[in-house]
Amino acid sequence: MLPYAFEYVSAEEVICILKYHVSSTTNENDVYTHVCVYLCSDPLTSQAVDTAARLAREQNALFTAIYIETPYYRSRSEEELAGLHDSILYAIRAGAKVEILSGTDPLYLVSEYCQSHRVNQLVLTRPYHKTSLPFRRKPLSVELMDRLPEVHLVTIPSAHTPATPHTYAGKFSASDFMKQCVILFLCLAAATVVASVVDAMGVDETVLAPIYMLAAMVCSASSDQLIWPVISSIMAIAVFNFLFASPRLSFAYYQSDLTIVFILTFVTCFIASLLAMRLHTESLQAKHSSWRTQILLDTNHILQETKEVSEIIPAISTQIASTLRRDIVFYPVANDKFGDPLLFPVNQMKTFAPPSSETEQKALSYARQINDSTGSHTMYFPECEYLYIPVSTEQTMLGILALSAKEHSVGSYKYMILNSILQETALAVENRLKDIEIEKVKREAESNQLRSHILKGISHDLRTPLTSIIGNVSVVHEGKDYLNKEDLVAIISSIESDSQLLYSMVENLLTAARLDNNTMPIQPQLDVLSDLIEAGMKFPGFSSSDHPLDIDIDDDLLLVSVDHALISQVITNMLLNAMHHTPSGTPIHVRAFSEGGNAVIEVADEGGGIPDEEKPRIFDLFYTGSQQTDSDHYLGLGLFLCRMIIEAHHGTISVRDNTPKGSIFSFTLPLQNLPEDNGLLMQPAD
Repeated sequence: MLPYAFEYVSAEEVICILKYHVSSTTNENDVYTHVCVYLCSDPLTSQAVDTAARLAREQNALFTAIYIETPYYRSRSEEELAGLHDSILYAIRAGAKVEILSGTDPLYLVSEYCQSHRVNQLVLTRPYHKTSLPFRRKPLSVELMDRLPEVHLVTIPSAHTPATPHTYAGKFSASDFMKQCVILFLCLAAATVVASVVDAMGVDETVLAPIYMLAAMVCSASSDQLIWPVISSIMAIAVFNFLFASPRLSFAYYQSDLTIVFILTFVTCFIASLLAMRLHTESLQAKHSSWRTQILLDTNHILQETKEVSEIIPAISTQIASTLRRDIVFYPVANDKFGDPLLFPVNQMKTFAPPSSETEQKALSYARQINDSTGSHTMYFPECEYLYIPVSTEQTMLGILALSAKEHSVGSYKYMILNSILQETALAVENRLKDIEIEKVKREAESNQLRSHILKGISHDLRTPLTSIIGNVSVVHEGKDYLNKEDLVAIISSIESDSQLLYSMVENLLTAARLDNNTMPIQPQLDVLSDLIEAGMKFPGFSSSDHPLDIDIDDDLLLVSVDHALISQVITNMLLNAMHHTPSGTPIHVRAFSEGGNAVIEVADEGGGIPDEEKPRIFDLFYTGSQQTDSDHYLGLGLFLCRMIIEAHHGTISVRDNTPKGSIFSFTLPLQNLPEDNGLLMQPAD
């Protein structure tokens, strides 16, 4: 909060100091700024508007102006009303968006508006009082400083007398007057009955005065008008004096101490009634604040739970319809055109038609054009039955929310809450769209990185088997006349081995591409684990490998529901990985067994092992490790594809040390039971 000495400087100094203060206390990420000016009949309000407009321009901020419409303003002089009207027009010409607040407590309304609309800077005039009486009420600007410490307050000193009292004691309707008269009559009648019963007991008449005092307090507490504590106190004293003070049935009285009783009764009733009225007002404000907080919390919860952008607007519109008990129509905007309206009725059992009159359509189009509220009880097309509120981000308009207001208008308090909800909704949609764009860019970067790695792998790792195949074919072609049968068989076997190795690499590349595009088809079917291991070992290079293969399957009937080709590819990749990273002649052990409802397949080697710091990365894309013995035929895709395929089958894959040396790669798959035969059992033949 800025010091009070700040309030008596020029507008230019105000702006310079405030810019320095904001820049030194605001995080660079907090780009949202909202400048607001409070309008009143003060002649210096135009200076406040100029200051606020300049602040908004300097900071590229949202600029709004607010004024409070109370019964008090309607009872003011023509001069004050004209001053307020001129201030409103001046703010509109300065580019401010004018907001109307309705109520009787300016401090409460301005505070609620600043909190609900995230106002950063508030500009207003401050009357200068030469007197400093202790019981004098603080000016509105000083009270706002105490209530809004997070808002930077800019005040323009003025000698104008404040025109807005803290509590209104103005006119009330005939129905309110009759209601209070009935309440007063009932309270006095009840007090008279009780006093008659007590008087029959022979007590002193001065004891009966507190009974009427209580009746006056009850009557006063039921109204928020200052006149009723006075009326109820006078009536209570008059009825007591007429019925129970001696001489009875007369307004004269003999006891001199009754004068003191009457005065104390009047003062006590008046003070107690004022306190009751204040308590009633604060209770109502607390109830409104609690209601607003609960609605905003519910909105925040809905926005957090709703993942898809297309679901945010329907979810929020449904909440607004149920909260405000009004029918909602949302008109989405795409490519500067309205889409089909979405209807959100209060009662899901009843349908309604969207507004279709020419005036309603003009208000709808104008709301999109000026990006401001139009329709019922606004400056634009106030005769409409719907209130049209734009829902837009800084760059894009999402649509227009039409709120039914044909039965009664939307109060300023509910309008502020509605604006807060729509602002949070627009901000959430904008953030989701940004997240989608960031995810898209990130995905494209990962795809480009994948393509780059694949191209590097193709240019390096695939060149070796291709060179070997081309060389062997050339040898066969050039030496076909003198090659014997044994040499020819060896060359063909080498060509076949290199071709199968090349085929395996291409399969890994194709699988990686399908994983990258999320198009890898998985077609699970019931299969025997031993058949999968056998299919994975059919790679031609395994038959000529100098690594002895040891197979150990505990149960030949371990059933799993998997994609046969993909799991076979996993087993092949794990065996190739073991062969490429272990010295020639070392054995490789393959074991399959069941454990905890899962089928477990282990591939153990007796190589140099894997350092502990590399184990968390061993299944990453294109990671080849630092201990490999032969990288010519290895792209770094095999183990990554193993992990992706196993996780797609709801299994797990891991690596651990083999004792005394080497590594054990293992993966698990959920076991399946034998299918039921519907009660038909195989019978042995006779």
